[in-house]
Order: sequence, then C-alpha cells, then structure tokens
Amino acid sequence: MLTESYIIHSQKLNNLNTIVYLLTKDFGFIQAFYNKKNYNNTNYKYSKQSILQPFNNFLIELSNKKNQIISIEENFVYIKINNLNNKSYFYKSYINELVFLFYKKYKNDPNSIIFHSYKKALQEIDNADGINKLKTAQHDFENDLLKDLGFEINFEINNENNLYYKYNIKDNIFTPIEINKDSLNNLNINTEKVTLRSLIDNLIFPKEIIIDLKNKKYNNDIKFYAIKNLNFKVIKHYLNNTKIFSYEQIS
Repeated sequence: MLTESYIIHSQKLNNLNTIVYLLTKDFGFIQAFYNKKNYNNTNYKYSKQSILQPFNNFLIELSNKKNQIISIEENFVYIKINNLNNKSYFYKSYINELVFLFYKKYKNDPNSIIFHSYKKALQEIDNADGINKLKTAQHDFENDLLKDLGFEINFEINNENNLYYKYNIKDNIFTPIEINKDSLNNLNINTEKVTLRSLIDNLIFPKEIIIDLKNKKYNNDIKFYAIKNLNFKVIKHYLNNTKIFSYEQIS
C-alpha cells in the first residue's frame, strides 16, 4: 500500500544502497532500504540525491520483505532542501533529530501518532514569520512529541495558594515551594544573586508562568526561557542525557 512519509535521516551504504529512516502515516517510524538501480530509468523532477534529503515528503510503497522501497510518487515531494533558509533548516533539523533519537531509544514502540505532530510542526516552521514563531513551533512540537510518547508534562498545580512551584521530572508533578534563604541554600542557589531565571534554571516557576505554559502562551522572553528550559530538561531525562547536536544551532 502507498503511505505518506517523511525522510528523517538517510545513511548511504554503497553506490547503490541507502538506508532510509522514514516517519510514515500508517506504520510510524520505520527503517527502509532504497536501491538506486531500481530507479535508473525513472525521470524524476528532482535529482536522486535530493530525493533522500531530510524533510522531503512522499507517497511510498514498501515491499513485504525487509521494507524495501519499491515505488516513490515523485509529485508528492514536499520541499527542496535548497529552498530552506538557515533558521528554518536548523529548527527542522532539531525536530528530525528528536524523532530519530526517541526512535532509537523506544524503537519497540513505533507510534504513527507522531506523524501528525511532525507534519504540523514542519508546516508551522514554514509559515513562521519571525524567530518567536519558530520558537513556538519548536516548543509546541516538543510538547506534542512528549504527549504522543506518553511523557506529557503535567502542568496541574494542586495548591494554587502558593506563589512558586518546583517541577519534579521523575514524578511529573509541580510541588509548592517557599522561596527563602533556607530553601535556596538547600538547592545550592546563590541567595545573593537570585533572579527569576536562576529559579527557572532549577525548575522553579511562578504560578502564573505555569498556567501560561500550560496554555502555550509564550508572549515574552521569560516565558520562552521557561518553556525552553523545562522541555529540554524533560527531553534529556527521557533520552538518558543523550547529546542533541542540532540543539546548539537554535539555543
């Protein structure tokens, strides 16, 4: 059957064969094999090299044996790599790397739900008209990916009378915390130089920021800083602190 798919990563084995990692609408994340000789007589609008670039979108058909790609619908190409501006390329590379790393760690649980979150993220990145829109697309995808994989951040707060809450990644809960000299010393926070950012670095958030993060309202720099730190630390936790190389390009 034909299935819509995106190329996440490709690895050339030799002059003829390439391993292609695909995120598909019907089968989730799969590893397939592309044999160049099968397409030598096909007139593609795009070069064979550009076909296997990340972010390209196709309808493909797979054989029943070893996921061999047996057909590609050329007119369904989503984007040419050289049309990407630098910023959007870096953000797309980041979400591709996240999908790839989560697959490597949790590959026994392929999830086609991720496909819809991924497709939406690419569209939002393409339509972004500024850096804040790119950041919003990034963080929305991070949240969607965590949710799709069963790691959704629980933004609920039980006692709304407190002003500050500390997030515990392992227990996935915000717990009330009093901000005073003793509590800050226990967290090794310099009490002489306490700032909102230093609290956020330790996953301590004001109540109003937690509420806005839950509602995806990143309407100022401190809220972008908050969701950036929270999401990244949660993602690193579930990836066992695996280095995410593309993150450095957008941080």
